[in-house]
Amino acid sequence: MYRIVKLLAIVALAGACGGQRRGRLQERNPAHTPAQSASIYGDWILATSSDSTAFVGARIVELNLSPGRFALTAHYTAQQPLVIAGDAFADPSGGPLTLTPRTNSRAQGGSSDPVMPVGTPVSVIATAADNSMLFADSRGESIRPTSVWHRKAAAKAAGQSVDPKVAKP
Repeated sequence: MYRIVKLLAIVALAGACGGQRRGRLQERNPAHTPAQSASIYGDWILATSSDSTAFVGARIVELNLSPGRFALTAHYTAQQPLVIAGDAFADPSGGPLTLTPRTNSRAQGGSSDPVMPVGTPVSVIATAADNSMLFADSRGESIRPTSVWHRKAAAKAAGQSVDPKVAKP
């Protein structure tokens, strides 16, 4: 009799374990979903405070980045926008993003120390995941973020002002 009870207990325990999805833990919805896009190309808005970048005082800074080209516009309250355009090179296998300005509205206006001088390449590590992009200094042994960018459409959908005429400082 004792053997029968012991055997029934073992069978019941084995059946219970088998009913628990073969002993594995599973989530209904994953806690993390992988990024759908890692492209650095598109229309971006600077999310980092402009006062901690080269664009001190800008209300809003926009970046359009496409294969081979970039256009950056920094909008200020009391002065004309700073518009910089030029060549963009990103190695598809990885490495830094190099922006080489070909035009700079401040340089054309006679500024002696423009941000991103014409012909002077700027290299950054650029990495993106969905609606965020991070720039980091490409020099040195450690990577330190220098700016965060949000996709313009996603920033607008999230309620961030993306209109240069009404953007707050």
